[in-house]
Amino acid sequence: SDLLEAARAQNGQIKLQRTVLELRSTVQHVVDLMRPAFEDKSQTLRVILPEAPVWVEGDATRLEQVFTNLLSNANKYTPEQGRIEISLATDLSEGAPCHAIVQVVDNGEGIAADLAPRLFELFAQGDRSLAHSQGGLGIGLSLVRTLVELHGGRVTMRSAGTDGGRTFEVRLPMTNAPPAIVGASPS
Repeated sequence: SDLLEAARAQNGQIKLQRTVLELRSTVQHVVDLMRPAFEDKSQTLRVILPEAPVWVEGDATRLEQVFTNLLSNANKYTPEQGRIEISLATDLSEGAPCHAIVQVVDNGEGIAADLAPRLFELFAQGDRSLAHSQGGLGIGLSLVRTLVELHGGRVTMRSAGTDGGRTFEVRLPMTNAPPAIVGASPS
């Protein structure tokens, strides 16, 4: 199904079902779905969410697909008993658009310097030796980039190189809370 999605993305055939959504609940939903995978590998999953709502305009299903892919990769490329963190924060810098920032950080394999520039390209893969045979098809991160860009955002990756872990950062434009939420009186 990832290959079909990648083909649709390459041909501009993905249409978003945009609504104003609260990003904390989207991230928490993905964490709840993925938790068994981390428990199976005795990995520590740390979740950092702000207390205040973070509103974005987007397709909840597609954003869940983005964060599921990033957490699945962290799970796959981090050894047993490794550490993974997903966090949500906001960038409210003056003079700049407000962004929601989701980071997925792991202490796993890391990314070799020669792969980093093409990591988000379709079919990009790292070392496929026997020791690294759990790799995928090189489709997921390309799809992540496409989906994030369709939301008006961007995705980046930092790594200290092989065995240096990875940090993926997704930046999405924030929006105002829906009128029904703004007008609601506190209980």
